[in-house]
Amino acid sequence: MIFVVRAKKSATVLLNTLTAVQAEYGETDYSNIFQDSMNGDETADILARHLNVIKRCKTGTNGCHDSPIKLAKPQDKDGSGTAGYFAEAGLRSMGPLLVLADGSVIAVTKYSSCKRIFEATVTDENGNVVTDEDGNILKEERVGYSCFDLTVDTNGNKGPNQIGRDIFSIFVDPDGPEKGSRGDLWNILSAEEFKVVPYTPGTPIK
Repeated sequence: MIFVVRAKKSATVLLNTLTAVQAEYGETDYSNIFQDSMNGDETADILARHLNVIKRCKTGTNGCHDSPIKLAKPQDKDGSGTAGYFAEAGLRSMGPLLVLADGSVIAVTKYSSCKRIFEATVTDENGNVVTDEDGNILKEERVGYSCFDLTVDTNGNKGPNQIGRDIFSIFVDPDGPEKGSRGDLWNILSAEEFKVVPYTPGTPIK
C-alpha cells in the first residue's frame, strides 16, 4: 500500500537526519545539541542542513501546510459530543515547517526543557474529553520527556490528512526517539498495518 511505503520512507528520513546531526556535532545526547534556549526555528535550522528542503515556513506562517488534520479515530476533543480534529489549522500550528523535495512536510515542535510538567485534558478510555457537571473540560498535570517532536505529513497537503494514515510524530528525548509515536508509526513499520478509522468531523460520537 502506498501509505505504508511513504510512512517507511519518511521514518527513514527522520531517523537518518537525527543520526547525521549527532555525527555533525560529535554528540549523542540530543539535549546537548538542541539546548533548552533554542526555539523551534533554530532547531529547524540544524535539521534542515541534513534534509532536501525546497521550502520553509517559520513558526506561525502560512503556505506550507494549512490543511486540517483528523485524529486517528473519531474522538470528542472539545466536549461537544462530536468528532473533532487533531489540528484544524494544519501542521503550521505545531511550529516551523520544512517542505522536502519528495512532497512530505515536517513540523518541528521544540520544548523549553526536555523534562517538563504540562497541563493536558483528561480523557476516557476512548480518548474523549471528560467534563465536570457544569460541562467544563477537566485538566490534569502530566510529565513530558521529549526535547522536541517531529511530525511528518508523508504526502504534504494531499489527503487524507489523518493521524496514523499519512501523518505521524516521533518524540525525541535526550537519548533519541522514544518507543512511543503518534500515529502508531513503529507498528506500521513492522506490521505494515494501519489502526485508523475514517470519519467526518462534526458527526456525533456514538
